[in-house]
Amino acid sequence: MEFLVTASITFAATLFTLGGLEVAAENAATWNADHVSDYFWSIEADPNGSEAERLAYEILSEPVDWSNSELCRIVDPQSVAVE
Repeated sequence: MEFLVTASITFAATLFTLGGLEVAAENAATWNADHVSDYFWSIEADPNGSEAERLAYEILSEPVDWSNSELCRIVDPQSVAVE
């Protein structure tokens, strides 16, 4: 009988601990994703700024041709029909 009680308590404690770790990991991942997206998406395109701002300026200064991209083939049914 003592074995069953000990095993049940150990099992319940393990489930509780793993559940707590899972919730903490999800909350940390959500917070990190929000924090990182706010940091990276607020970079201004400045040719005389920091390295990240200069890179953003270089990327945005050239027009991007999205006609052959995989995303356009998925989203635009006409481009799929043409192929």
